[in-house]
Amino acid sequence: MRSSQQSQTAAAAGARDPVSFPVVLASDSPRRRDLIRRAGIRFSLCSCSTPEKSFRGQPRRTVRHNAEAKARAAARRHPRALIITADTIVYLRHVYGKPSDPERAERMLLSLSGRTHTVYSAVTVSLPSRRLRVTRVAATKVRMKRFDRETVRAYFGKVDPLDKAGAYAIQESGEMIVERIVGSLSNVIGLPLEALEEALEAVPGGEPLARKIGRLRKKFNKC
Repeated sequence: MRSSQQSQTAAAAGARDPVSFPVVLASDSPRRRDLIRRAGIRFSLCSCSTPEKSFRGQPRRTVRHNAEAKARAAARRHPRALIITADTIVYLRHVYGKPSDPERAERMLLSLSGRTHTVYSAVTVSLPSRRLRVTRVAATKVRMKRFDRETVRAYFGKVDPLDKAGAYAIQESGEMIVERIVGSLSNVIGLPLEALEEALEAVPGGEPLARKIGRLRKKFNKC
């Protein structure tokens, strides 16, 4: 009799807990929106601009700090939501952010020619109503082809570099400039699915969402 009552209590608790939170993606990135949408997750958007900070020689700390700062900003506007935030940088001796103009974009991309850099992303999943925040960080090595100014300008004729860390997007004509990667492709795109899946699994109600992200991750791994 006791085990039956315990089972009923556990079932009732489970019914109250999972996926009772609206999902908010606090990001202006169309790449992140597309990945979440492709996973089949219903979400709303929040544009929460925060000052981005860079810690010299500490790329992991940099992306973690910025992703969590975005989470705190979004929490003030969506205190009862499950909030997803992320931050991505290109790193080669220093942080490569988003170029402010075409000339800087050209110089930035040329400086990556023939070299291997690392893309770091942090993903934060937070539940403000539970005072809970989980962050995971991913890193991917990217080896660039050797290319000249003409190639860069041809690439910019196909891709707008100004909203992209490092002035490039691997999913947009990346074959022109990228030789190979070691690690997560989705991380280079801007939202590491492996890290997001782990973070969702760690919060109450996140498991169904983690399963959806996991299915999309497996599709990426087959590419």
